[in-house]
Amino acid sequence: MKKRLILLFSMAMVLFSVTAVSFANGAVYDDLPDLEGQEILIAVENAYTPYQFVDPREDDPIGYEYDIIEEVCERINCTPVYENTTFDIQLSGTQAGDYDMAMNGLFITEERQAIYDFSIPYSQAEAFLLVRAGEDRFTDFTNFAEVAEEQDLIIGVQNGSFGQFLAGPDSYNVPEGQVVVFEEFGALLVALENEDIDTMVVDAFGGEFVSSTGDLFELVGDPVAEPVPMGFIFPLDSELVDPVNAALESMNADGYIDYLIYKWSVDFVPFAEEE
Repeated sequence: MKKRLILLFSMAMVLFSVTAVSFANGAVYDDLPDLEGQEILIAVENAYTPYQFVDPREDDPIGYEYDIIEEVCERINCTPVYENTTFDIQLSGTQAGDYDMAMNGLFITEERQAIYDFSIPYSQAEAFLLVRAGEDRFTDFTNFAEVAEEQDLIIGVQNGSFGQFLAGPDSYNVPEGQVVVFEEFGALLVALENEDIDTMVVDAFGGEFVSSTGDLFELVGDPVAEPVPMGFIFPLDSELVDPVNAALESMNADGYIDYLIYKWSVDFVPFAEEE
């Protein structure tokens, strides 16, 4: 594990050095669209560490997605305006065109692609079961199907999330009585801590679950789904998709995305762990 992290750090730092040189020469920005300072209204939830969340050490919300959007707007000359709202309002509001885009670690699925435009992926993650630390009831399970068949287990999911899809009739078809739906991700974590639910589905960022709750929880077992790409969502036929994608492609090419992945999956220390 240490060898992998050192290799990742070395690669990210080399790529970041190349990025800095490219920026100094002005070559990257000159080849990208110019939105002339256009304001972009972005729906956020600020409850999904490390993508976007509130950290008591900072004055404003922070996270991997904030860093991406700030850099995107730096490259294509736009002005991000963030509006904090619930996850379900993010989805419905973006579909209705009330927001220009939304960010919340959103998995790119066929069902969502029918009602939203997506950016190109900026990350991918594997979905795992999250349980309370020290939980021993899950040691014999080898996949999510076995968990779904265990009638004594209550599974928490967020409304409209990939976890809800996995528990639904088009996937593992968990009986309704075993599924509790929450509107906010933070409420899921509270319910798990309070033993109101037994487990929940989360994605592992950089191979680990990064949380502001310290060591209260842990991942168990194997991934419950194949790695799924993540992207920003837009209303259908949005004119922002192409310029945002152009910026993301340049960030992939010069290594800036790799640098941010390292920053948030390896370098970042949650507040709860720092105390």
